[in-house]
Amino acid sequence: MKWIIGLVCLFGGAALIAAIVWYLPSTPVDPDVAELSYENVIQLPSQLGGAWSEVDNPGQDGWDTEAFQAEVKKQLKRIGKELSHPNQIAADHLSGLVTEDFRCSDLLPKNFPVVFQNSDLVVKRWKATDVAFSEERLPLAGMGGLVTALKGLVAPFEGGADESAPIESQFKIYRVTPTSDGVTETRQFVSLIGHNAQGRIEQHSDWIARWALQSDGKHQLLALEAVSIEQTSGKRQEGLFVDVTQSVLQGSGAEENQFLLGLDHWFERIQDQRYSAFIGISGVTIGDVNNDGLDDMYVCQETGLPNRLFLQQEDGTLKDVSEAWEVNWLQTSRSSLFVDLDNDGDQDLVVAIMGGVVLAENDGSKYHIKKVLPSSDDTTSISAADYDNDGWLDLYVCANFSNTSLGNELPSDSADFVIHDANDGGSNSLFHNGIKDGKWNFQDVTHDVGLDANNQKYSWAATWEDYDNDGDPDLYVANDFGRDNLYRNDVVDGKVHFTDVAEEANVENAASGMSTSFGDFNRDGLMDIFVSNMYSSAGNRIAFQEQFKPDASSEVRNRMARLARGNTLLKNQGDGSFEDVSGASGVEMGRWAWGSLFFDLNNDGWEDLMVANGFVTTDDTGDL
Repeated sequence: MKWIIGLVCLFGGAALIAAIVWYLPSTPVDPDVAELSYENVIQLPSQLGGAWSEVDNPGQDGWDTEAFQAEVKKQLKRIGKELSHPNQIAADHLSGLVTEDFRCSDLLPKNFPVVFQNSDLVVKRWKATDVAFSEERLPLAGMGGLVTALKGLVAPFEGGADESAPIESQFKIYRVTPTSDGVTETRQFVSLIGHNAQGRIEQHSDWIARWALQSDGKHQLLALEAVSIEQTSGKRQEGLFVDVTQSVLQGSGAEENQFLLGLDHWFERIQDQRYSAFIGISGVTIGDVNNDGLDDMYVCQETGLPNRLFLQQEDGTLKDVSEAWEVNWLQTSRSSLFVDLDNDGDQDLVVAIMGGVVLAENDGSKYHIKKVLPSSDDTTSISAADYDNDGWLDLYVCANFSNTSLGNELPSDSADFVIHDANDGGSNSLFHNGIKDGKWNFQDVTHDVGLDANNQKYSWAATWEDYDNDGDPDLYVANDFGRDNLYRNDVVDGKVHFTDVAEEANVENAASGMSTSFGDFNRDGLMDIFVSNMYSSAGNRIAFQEQFKPDASSEVRNRMARLARGNTLLKNQGDGSFEDVSGASGVEMGRWAWGSLFFDLNNDGWEDLMVANGFVTTDDTGDL
């Protein structure tokens, strides 16, 4: 007998290996059946592909500016390492970093005005009147000048940094511009987070650095200037919010047996990887499901993992009642809502699963599934509103990929895909609530009300609000890979009709839309719009350079650059249009942003913003 063993690599960088073993009997084989052999059973690659450092080599791809930023970022990290322990900053630690004629500004301005203060927070903010580089603002010289500037920058952290809790730093180079022979200018965001004796401190700065090419082919700092900085200091060592996950979930088993294991653990065990399951798009919903005055929590999960319902107890802990309430469903669940669909005074449950929307009635002690509404396969989120003012809440369901895609490939794998203006995504759906006499009936009215216009988007989220103050809710939809939608709700010939007015209202916001939220941020009585988008420092560096898509039109280049810009704040003008005030309000750089919400953090009557950001990550392997 003989054995043949083959190894098949699955799932790209996740390095999942499946062993395939054939048992071949030594008895004679029927001559009419082709004999199995090593060659025709499985082929093993003769050699692996090049290392990632070889594949992704901007110096060999014509992108010298990208190779340059990788070099100088290492220099900036040297500065960050020095800043981590303010009492140890010394010139000999930074040897070779600056030129002999190096000049520097104060990195923490002497005139640093307070713009907000209450019992918990003090916010200081400064910005140069001209954010272009200016040699006139560089009073400090040489290595001694740099040391002075760095010590001044971290002076507010005095008494807080030690070996166990150093100052954390991060540098994001978002612009690289060659200015003259051997001199290149970079713009970078600089973040410092740490403590002092009073509490927690964060600093967020914007620096201009100029780098001079040396005879050995390396670059040194020629000049460094801070053009803006914001500092927030609090009176609590742990910050404004405290992570209470462990304490509220104690005894439930959910944290240690499921949540703390992380997505990487479960992705290696989940069979259904369609529709971007690897990015972890499950949702969390808060509401009082048993009418005891305490908010409860429902957690959606990936295929094979049970959804969880936690009831809040009087001591603040959460009790897992998923099985008792019969909502521990195993289908891939994308988002959920607690909402009273049947107007009986309690919170019913709506859950978006792949290909449908589950509606469950609340009887006070458990949920009963009443309907599963068919929808696009790749559901992402749900929102509820009474769009026709009939007293019953209706449902709008967003979808990402189209049903023709298996979801195992990125849309950019398609030759026909247009990343900055895609119109071949999944179809969103509006379901009209027709519950009557205890019978649950929901009808898909997407086409009837005009919401099928510009509807083939890669939609992540939608939100309802009466932005034009005419008494009915309008709809904003945040889309990935292209233009957003603003559907105005009108009554035409006695029937509700939605019109996509995004272009005329100046809210197309063609970016990587992840979420959206309405709020009156300037308290003028008009509802404004916030949209969270992905911020990309690499995209900002590349998209503004002449060699980027040189044959494309200026419109295409501008749209591609817009994809990297980040979040958007749209101010309602009151005439049906909106003004983009993102840059002026300082909301653009929100990293890889996802969910967002207007809320009044400190109960002062002004709408604040909360934006969730980040991505699934693991140890740095060099791969993307």
